Amino acid sequence: MSGGLPSYQRTIDSAFSREAEELAANYFLRGADVTYAVESRRYGCTLVSLDDEQCLRLDSMLTIQTLVGALAAITAETS
Repeated sequence: MSGGLPSYQRTIDSAFSREAEELAANYFLRGADVTYAVESRRYGCTLVSLDDEQCLRLDSMLTIQTLVGALAAITAETS
């Protein structure tokens, strides 16, 4: 790491691929969107997205917020 954000690499194994394929088919996701959704679901963390459509599609299966919503929540917690 050279003074920026930490690097993160994900090895895509067959289990990850199957899970991504399932989410892509069921929630009409593509590419990086499905990768982020799988990671969020596996780690049980909130997915923050600028994509309103992605937020609508995934709202029923994981915790997802728009960037504005996430920033508002953080601001409320620190007030």
